[in-house]
Amino acid sequence: MSLQIVGMDVFVSAGYKDAPAIETSENGGVMWFTVGYTVYDPKYQEAHNGKSHWINMRVKVFDAALMERINKMNIKAGSRIHISGEYQEDWKPATQNEAEAFYPYIRLESIRYAYSNGGKSDNKKGDQSTGASADTPPSQGQNAAPAASAPPAAGPTQSATAPGGGFDGYSPFDAGGDDPF
Repeated sequence: MSLQIVGMDVFVSAGYKDAPAIETSENGGVMWFTVGYTVYDPKYQEAHNGKSHWINMRVKVFDAALMERINKMNIKAGSRIHISGEYQEDWKPATQNEAEAFYPYIRLESIRYAYSNGGKSDNKKGDQSTGASADTPPSQGQNAAPAASAPPAAGPTQSATAPGGGFDGYSPFDAGGDDPF
């Protein structure tokens, strides 16, 4: 049995203690990053001076084609993405000073940009000039995911001057037809 996880409109978190947002193993066989999203929690906001409550999850990539796709997408801290994958756990055995531990992660199977709303806010409390809403993530100085950067406008573009050499992230991953999202 496997548990499929879908993360819609999640943010790529900044790396811990100035580490890069997306890291790769020395041999290039594994890539990992953390995603986060906010949840409505009035008790947390009250106890933390109005800060949003963030849920964060580690994402690991073992597929070379997915690693290449992530590199072409030019994803960085603050990027809004949709992901799907399988829930898995890393296990750390007990030592003399520590109990055994399980670390959950998502084994990535699919990734794409989250579509933009064209810079318009759906939230009346948001800043209409920038499209920022009251749910804009906290700054990178806080213990949560970073603020969103503006993803490209919805729809494919093939500009050779675009980041990633013209790859826009909206192209279907499997080249087997239109993107279902």
